[in-house]
Amino acid sequence: MKKLYMIPAAICSLLLVLFTVTACSDDTLGITVRFPEIAGLQQNDPVVFEGSNIGQVEKIVYTDTGNYLVEITIAREFVNAATAYTLFSIRPAGVDGKDRAVLLVQEKAGGEVLKEGSIVEGSVRSGYLEQIIGELQKKAGAAEGELRRALEELQKSLEEASWRLGSGLQQALADISLHLQSFKEDMKKVPDSQEVQRLEESIRRFADEFNRAQEDVRSHIREEVLPELQRELEQLREKLKRENRQDEMEEIDRQMDKVIMV
Repeated sequence: MKKLYMIPAAICSLLLVLFTVTACSDDTLGITVRFPEIAGLQQNDPVVFEGSNIGQVEKIVYTDTGNYLVEITIAREFVNAATAYTLFSIRPAGVDGKDRAVLLVQEKAGGEVLKEGSIVEGSVRSGYLEQIIGELQKKAGAAEGELRRALEELQKSLEEASWRLGSGLQQALADISLHLQSFKEDMKKVPDSQEVQRLEESIRRFADEFNRAQEDVRSHIREEVLPELQRELEQLREKLKRENRQDEMEEIDRQMDKVIMV
């Protein structure tokens, strides 16, 4: 990961504004987004609007107040995507650990276009679950729709009760779902040990985040997601068993037991 710099927050914003104004060419718009966390975002990751890469992350600075100032540049032909009505968030990683990005979403049309050197607030928004569902909808044939429907039910029930998943729990669910989806895309392919280890790490993060979640959220996950997740893991177990590799599931099973017993 790229090195993060820590400097006092009081001068951090001024330095970034000065850097942005002087370093950006006429071909780009430079702005800074303040995030409470960055979910693994790195320098040179893309800036995305409506599915298109419109810029990139230039620099990330960690402040002494615990926030991150993320300097981004946007190509001039896309500056209208960055307005007073634009929401800035971070897209989580895909199956391969890549694909993190700063996402721009306009809540409504219009709004004044942000000026060079603007500093705006961003968030690790509750968009992880929507992304998981969107990814699985694209591949619903391979996934047979079951995990997607389970996640849709979770999303619906949480919204109706006005509860939210924490960003860490959403990220863990996203990682698990995308890992399992990749395993199912080729029904004959057995994932290699590194792929299983990456899933194991995602399951471990999920178990840790699940333990920290409020009981109402845990209850919804138990009822709507865990049964399908266990079925998916059992299918993986059968694949590994054909190659006498079922012992690779031992740590995954231990982590899942932690979730079930909470």
